[in-house]
Amino acid sequence: MKTLKTLFPVYWQLISSNEGIIIITGILAVVFYDSFYLWAIRFIPEHSVQLFIFAGILWLFIFPFLVNRFTLRIPYKELGGSLGLIRCWWKWLIFFLILGIGWAYFVSRDPSYRSFYPMFPAARTSLTQFFYYQCLVALYMYSWEYFCRGFLLFGLKRKWGRYAILIQLIIFTLLHKGKPEYLVSIVGGLGMGIFAYEAGTFLPVFLLHFITALFLDIFCII
Repeated sequence: MKTLKTLFPVYWQLISSNEGIIIITGILAVVFYDSFYLWAIRFIPEHSVQLFIFAGILWLFIFPFLVNRFTLRIPYKELGGSLGLIRCWWKWLIFFLILGIGWAYFVSRDPSYRSFYPMFPAARTSLTQFFYYQCLVALYMYSWEYFCRGFLLFGLKRKWGRYAILIQLIIFTLLHKGKPEYLVSIVGGLGMGIFAYEAGTFLPVFLLHFITALFLDIFCII
């Protein structure tokens, strides 16, 4: 350890800082998310959707949460886990929900979206299965927002300010690779990053993300 510090003092200072730990954690989460899912699906392919969601919760919530708990020790509220400035953001949430639901209806007419969503085929068969799936999606979406707009955005905000929005945007976009909305996620990730930054919390962004995805699933079924 001392040798690393002596030979690479600048790099050691970077990777051992809070910001370095957060960025490295973010990169590892993206890499291990896909790797873990592809490894595990070989054993239980019949539960691919549940496994995909579990992998997201594991690497986008549990993993960064533990890293923070044992190294950074940043209070949950400082990572956006509070109501924030609710008097400022609730009107914007309604406005963006109108836009998001409108977008969901528009793209749901596209065959590529209709064949992809809902990702859980059984959700098309009954309300019980649909409700079960949406509960899983809610946990999954919360993990995404904790990771991107919480851990990354607010974790880096203290030193880098608004530049943290761009960092979370890059990783958010990488996480959408392979999905129909890959390119749209660039605009969405930027907008949600700014929204969370100004609101002082990732809660409204979680609601926006989840409710829009919920309506997308509904529109793709009907």
